[in-house]
Parts: sequence; structure tokens; C-alpha cells
Amino acid sequence: MKQGDTIEIVIESIGGGGEGLARCGGHTVVVPFALTGEKAAAKVVHVKRDGTVFARLKNIEKPSADRVNPPCPFFGECGGCHLMHMSYPAQLNFKRRLVAENLKKIGGLDVEVGETEPSENVTGYRNKVQQPLGFDGKEAFTGFFRTGTHDIVRVKRCLLQRREARQAAEIFCDFANRRKISVYDEKTGKGLLRHFLARYEDGQLLATVVVNGSSLPRWEELYSALTEVYPKTGLFLNENRKKSNVILGEKTVFLKGISQIDSVMCGVKFCLQPDSFFQVNTSVAEKIYRKVKELAVCRETDALIECFSGVGVLSAMLADDSYDSYGIEIVRSAWQDAEKIRRINNLERLTNICGDVNRELPLLAERYAGKNVTVVADPPRKGLDEKTRRTLIELNPRTLIYVSCDSATLARDAAHFVSAGFSLDLVRPYDMFPNTKHVETLVVLSKKIPDSKVGILK
Repeated sequence: MKQGDTIEIVIESIGGGGEGLARCGGHTVVVPFALTGEKAAAKVVHVKRDGTVFARLKNIEKPSADRVNPPCPFFGECGGCHLMHMSYPAQLNFKRRLVAENLKKIGGLDVEVGETEPSENVTGYRNKVQQPLGFDGKEAFTGFFRTGTHDIVRVKRCLLQRREARQAAEIFCDFANRRKISVYDEKTGKGLLRHFLARYEDGQLLATVVVNGSSLPRWEELYSALTEVYPKTGLFLNENRKKSNVILGEKTVFLKGISQIDSVMCGVKFCLQPDSFFQVNTSVAEKIYRKVKELAVCRETDALIECFSGVGVLSAMLADDSYDSYGIEIVRSAWQDAEKIRRINNLERLTNICGDVNRELPLLAERYAGKNVTVVADPPRKGLDEKTRRTLIELNPRTLIYVSCDSATLARDAAHFVSAGFSLDLVRPYDMFPNTKHVETLVVLSKKIPDSKVGILK
């Protein structure tokens, strides 16, 4: 089997990236955008040394009942979506199976996984957009990187983005073209405009222009154009002169308008800066946070600790007058946001700590030795490192609630906790990112101590 060959295949399963998997001539064949049970002809595009074959669909002879026509004309070209050819119920089932398979294969944990909690909206759910700038020889445009490349696909209307964020990007492009402002060229390192970022929530817009320099010509015109449509707008400039694919530079300058977004979730007032980490799907984030609060407060506790607390919205929701609460976050700007939230909500028993989890947790463990402690962990995609896992095991919390954005690293971490004497009480996936391969998962672990569990997890 070689590049250019056409092969006949039947898709046997779906891989973790949403790609179809088949067997042909003793080879594993990977076919993007193919679904289980489909009979198809595919063209070989690459054969790895280990024999794995990568192929592209040519035509589908027998389509799956789960196949739908993708509503986006750029699907398959732009690298943003992976599952738009799959019906939404099938997407939810895929994500549930993915979590279960990773727990079993990686963690050795054969456990019941709940149904994937759906998103209220399967399009228009992203409250934040960040798009690179391209230039076609005539005009500037925003888009997304083609899968596996740094070629920019021109996408005027991304269906995952909220209408307001999309419109802000259009206003920005009109401004850039009217004023003939140069676009950054990754190959030469020349040109000014690199990325456009927009965050929209509750009628408020924060727009950030990333430039290869220190200023933006005629930015007042851009601000005026944005405020004509969105009166509550804040405009920011980010300086990034590095020849790399990192989106944001270290320096962000506030230009004009509102300096932050003020919002409320589950009764907690909070504020967001342009670069604040906050879940992109607000309604699903609220579902997860409500469930975490329900699980955390249904157990008698002396202290509640959130690790990797970010801007502190969840820590504030979990805070209560009946116990001590802590949020630990190493990024100083996020910690500062968390402190604002603590103050505006008058949370006297919440303490936000700016520091490393591995340094701060042992100190809290000493303070609450022999007492009931609940820990909530919401780590980045890489999960918990070995030292953090060991620190949490030594802390010996009665309950550990783990919110994961990568079920593979979740499976690895959960296996360590189960080996250390924790029981896996609940696994529930949430569809934070419809039409993509990504899934958020909520897990509850508790120590195997008689009578230690309070209530029944449903």
C-alpha cells in the first residue's frame, strides 16, 4: 500500500480525534470525517513507518445513519471543528464512549460513565473568539488555521462563535482595509496586524488587537465603529514582536471604553479581563459549577480548597459562612481577578492564595490535619503532575472533585487516586465544545472510609 492508492474500507470505530478507523491489508487506516459502519473508497495520503495508513475520503458508498450535512462550508478545511458531520446525539454518545474507553485503557478503570450532558446551543456558543489575520493580496481577513498547518483559511462566519463576536471581527477587518494597515507575515516577520480577539458577555464587548509593534494607527476610528454597534465596548492593544505562533505578547495596553466585563453566575458577581481564563461555553460552565457546588456542600466539611482556581468564579460559588474556603492559583493576574470577586461578593471566609499548588497544599494540610477537607481540582489539559497527585494523596481529603478537559490525563490521574484508596463515585461528561472532539468531565472521588459518604450521587 502506497501514497496515491485508492482502497475500499469499512469503518470499524471512531478514534479519540473523531477520525474513522478501519483495517485494510493488515494495516490500520485512519480516515478523517468517516463514521462507524460506513463503506467507502479512500485515497492513501501517507503511510507511516509502523504501517499506519492515513487516507482521505473519496466517496461514501454506504453512509452511516448518524451522518448529517455539515452546516459550515469550511468544515474539513478549517481546523476548528471535528464532528460537524455527525448528528448531535451521536456526538454525545461518542464523547461518553471516549471517556469510558480512556478510563479503561489508560487507567484500568472499568466504571459506569453517565450520559453526556448536552449543550443548550450547538452553534453560537463560544463567548470568545481569537482569529489570526491573513492577507490575500488585496485585503486583510480573519480566519482559522488549516488543519495541521499555519495556512489561514478565510472564515467570515464561524458558526461556533456568538454573532456579536463575529460582527466585531467584521468591523475590525473593514477598519483595517479602509486604513490599509499591513498584516503580519509569519515567514518574513514583517507587517503589523497579527490577531483579533473578542470576548462578549451580557451586552459587553472586549476587543483586543494583537500587533507586531507598539501602536495601532487610527485606533479611535475602530473604537467608534465598534461602539456604534456595541455601546459597552473596551478596546485593548497587545504587543507581540516575537517570531513565534504564540498569540499574545506579555504587554497589553487599555485604550478606551470599559476595562472589564461585569457579569453574574449562580448569584456570584464576577469580572473578566480580555485575557482572563473563563470557559467559552457559559451555559455549560454554569451547569458544571452548579453540580460541583451540589456535590461539595452535601458533605460535612471543615475546609474546601480549589486548586487551579483561575479567576475565582467557582471558588466564590463554593464559599460559605460555615467553613473555610481557599482558592490556589499561580497566575498573578488571575489571582487578582479572584480577589476582586471575593471583595465584591463580601466573602469573608474565602482566602485566595497566589502560589504553587505543590507548595500551598502541604501548608493547608498541616492546618487541617485530622479534619474533613473537600478538594476541587480543575487542572489544565496536561492534568496533574506527579508531585501534585502525591500532595493531594497525602492531604487525604474526604472528597476530591476533579473537573477535566482531557479524559486521557484524567484517566491517568484517577488511576493513581484509586490505587491510593479512593473510590470513583461519579463520572459525568459535559459537552462544553459541541461539534469538536473535546469533552469536559466531572469526576468525584472519595476515601474508602466507612460511613464517610453523605447522600447518594446521582
